[in-house]
Amino acid sequence: MAKGIYVPANSTIPPEEREITTLRDDQLVVDGLIEAVDIPHLGVTIYVEEGGPLMQLGFNHRAIIF
Repeated sequence: MAKGIYVPANSTIPPEEREITTLRDDQLVVDGLIEAVDIPHLGVTIYVEEGGPLMQLGFNHRAIIF
């Protein structure tokens, strides 16, 4: 079982720790299809909405602080 930090772009919603056990859990966090993005120099993988650019979703500036 993995733990993750959900960091919503909306600054009125606080980040929260979540248990991720299935693909569906990941999809619920990003509200759609997921895409894994490795950040090797930090040793982390972030999961984003795969269609974000096509849906013109903005960049989540809050996520970069974690």
